[in-house]
Amino acid sequence: MNDLWTDVKTFNAACGVRLRETSGWVSDEEIALALRLIKEERDELLVALVARNMVEAADAIADSLYVRAGLLLRLGLARTYIHDLLPKSTSQPMWADFDATHTMAFIGDELELYDRRIAEAVEFRSLNNVDVEVHSSMYHLTGLAMLLHLPMDRVWAEVQNSNMSKLFDGKVIRRADGKIQKGPDFRPPEIERAIFGEGMVA
Repeated sequence: MNDLWTDVKTFNAACGVRLRETSGWVSDEEIALALRLIKEERDELLVALVARNMVEAADAIADSLYVRAGLLLRLGLARTYIHDLLPKSTSQPMWADFDATHTMAFIGDELELYDRRIAEAVEFRSLNNVDVEVHSSMYHLTGLAMLLHLPMDRVWAEVQNSNMSKLFDGKVIRRADGKIQKGPDFRPPEIERAIFGEGMVA
C-alpha cells in the first residue's frame, strides 16, 4: 500500500524542497509556488469533470492531493497518521447518477472556497487554519474519488512511479529557470490501466 505522505516527502526531498519537521512558515516564494500549483491542479480537475473524462479526473485528483500534501509538509503540518486518503474501489468506475451541471458547479465552488480560505490563512499567518482547510480539502477530493468509484490507491501508485521516474541518479534535473525536467527514464503514468485494468478502456 502506498503511503501518501511518505511518497510526497520522498519526491519533494529529491527535488530539494525544504520540509519542516516542526510547524512553522517557509519563504513567501515557496508558499506562493504551492498555492499556484494547488490552483492549477484544481482548474485541471474541473475541466476534466465538465468534460466527463474519467482518466483526466483521476489524474487531477491525485495531483491535487499531491500538491496539497506538499504544502502541509513544507509547513510541518502534515497529519501523517491519516492513512485513508487513497480509497480502493471494488466497483467499476462510473459517473454517478446526478445532474452533472449542478454537481460540477457545487464541487468547483467547494474547492474554490477551501482554496480561498487557505490563501486567507496564509495571508493572516494562521497555521491552524492552513492545517484545517488543506486537510479538509483533501478529504473533499477523496470523497469525489469515492463518488466516482475510483481506485485511488492504484492511480496514486502510477502517479508516484511516474514522478520518481523523473529523477536521474536520485536527483531531479532542472533547467536554468528552475523548472524540473523529465529524466531519461521518465514514463508517464498509466492512469487508464490503473482505473480500468489491462485490456479495458474508458
